[in-house]
Amino acid sequence: MSDWPRLLAIVGGALVPLAQSVLADAFGVQLSFLVPAACYLFVIYYGLKYAAMYQR
Repeated sequence: MSDWPRLLAIVGGALVPLAQSVLADAFGVQLSFLVPAACYLFVIYYGLKYAAMYQR
């Protein structure tokens, strides 16, 4: 198994909240929610790309 899931969990739990708080302080809370939106888009991309690996 690759280390990607572990790496994504570390980044998601440590760096994403930091980035969102910096954006909230600089540009406002509403705009800071683009950070988790980008993360959700990446999770969707990752899931769709690798879903074919598990289909028979």
